[in-house]
Amino acid sequence: MRTKKLSPTLGLGFVIAGAFFLISPMLAVVDVLPDFIGYALILKGIYCLADMDEYISDASRLFRRLLILGIVRVALVLFIYGIASATEQPTLQLLGSFVLAVLDIMAIIPAWKTFGNGLIYLGTRHESTAVFDKRYPGSHKKVYANSKTLTEKTFRFTVFFLVAREVLSVLPEFTVLTHKMGGAEAGNRTMLYEFIGLTRGMCATLTMLLGLIWLVKFIRYFVHLLADQPFFEKLSHKYETEVLTRPEIFARRGVKLALVFLCIGVIFTADLFLDDVCVTPDYLFGIFSIIALLLLRKHVKSPMWTAAMVASVAYIPLTAGEWFLQLTYFRISDGTWAFRKEDVYAQWTNMNYIRIVTLLAGLLLFYLLVKVMMEAVTRYTGFSVTAHDSANPSARVLEVHRDLHRRLWICLACFAVASLSSMVYMLTLPLAHDTLWEAWVFVDVVLTGAFAAFFIHTVTLIFEQIDYKYMLSV
Repeated sequence: MRTKKLSPTLGLGFVIAGAFFLISPMLAVVDVLPDFIGYALILKGIYCLADMDEYISDASRLFRRLLILGIVRVALVLFIYGIASATEQPTLQLLGSFVLAVLDIMAIIPAWKTFGNGLIYLGTRHESTAVFDKRYPGSHKKVYANSKTLTEKTFRFTVFFLVAREVLSVLPEFTVLTHKMGGAEAGNRTMLYEFIGLTRGMCATLTMLLGLIWLVKFIRYFVHLLADQPFFEKLSHKYETEVLTRPEIFARRGVKLALVFLCIGVIFTADLFLDDVCVTPDYLFGIFSIIALLLLRKHVKSPMWTAAMVASVAYIPLTAGEWFLQLTYFRISDGTWAFRKEDVYAQWTNMNYIRIVTLLAGLLLFYLLVKVMMEAVTRYTGFSVTAHDSANPSARVLEVHRDLHRRLWICLACFAVASLSSMVYMLTLPLAHDTLWEAWVFVDVVLTGAFAAFFIHTVTLIFEQIDYKYMLSV
């Protein structure tokens, strides 16, 4: 049985902490207090409740989507203000803020609505008074039979504020449509973009005022809810007897989370070049591999685990050193002078020596990761409920394992091909100027991207089989 010290309120207080990161105004794509931190805290707060209620479990998935969008927003800020040219920035700000606002709103509305429905359902099942109160204790406000509960009011206002916040972040950016418009037909519209600072300030001020009002209401409601001790005592008892007694729930979650981090790491093996420099350094793959292995430690007993951890740790300084040499090389050369200057040639030679070492280290690391993943597949996938398989279900399970193992071996082969492609590109770079070899960079990007896509697809298939195995435990 899994031992875990429970908070008296099951950690729901983290939702209040997360709310503080959602009140800040957004200036185009810039979020002063990153939303992904707020949603991470909210996910921490509803972690236990999600195991006991389908509504809150659905809300948790939507909050994870908002967390990912928050991270994308930070990455977009780095791209727009760190890579894009000054002339491109106004258009990118409009495009980025508009797309992110639409995606955010598509998740915000169902996420908070479902969260509120989950609290109402749990309140009904476990006789909560706070969930269904129509006014706060000590309040003399009149209530009627058709009055909304505090829960309904709070979550409706939450949706209103967060949607308004997204809209107000986008509105000033539409002035870019009049940017650099000339001629008599443009009229006074040519002046609108000059006031973008003023319009952003006005929208930010309005967002901040609405945010403070929302935050006060939000905190007051959750403080009132957390004070309902009998309700949380019943929920804690339910969690201890129905969730903590089923360790397979945590095993399933731990394995899937580890594979998610591994997928993130694999994304950084895809070569994306800017001015001939790879902007997705491979050492991040080593970092995320370590995180994934640590998460798998309790669930995989393979002797390969230790070897994979050592290989991951060694891979980080090797790839970081290669990346640094690559940056130095392109700073002193345009990629065509390796045979013309002695210092450039020496740098190119050192870069390729370490490139060969990192290629071998990467192949070894990914082989060990595949072996660890194979054990996870064997232990946590494979369940058959079809009539055809009922006569010999173990044969069906073995078939599932073989299929997933085969896909993982294909992933290793694809990784080897992609790694060789990257090495070929770097080795031939000084000879590629004004030749057909210059196009190899596109081949390299396609091959490494295809590998990452196939690996992620394989992990989604593993997720499906994990869910099948534990479908009766969730």
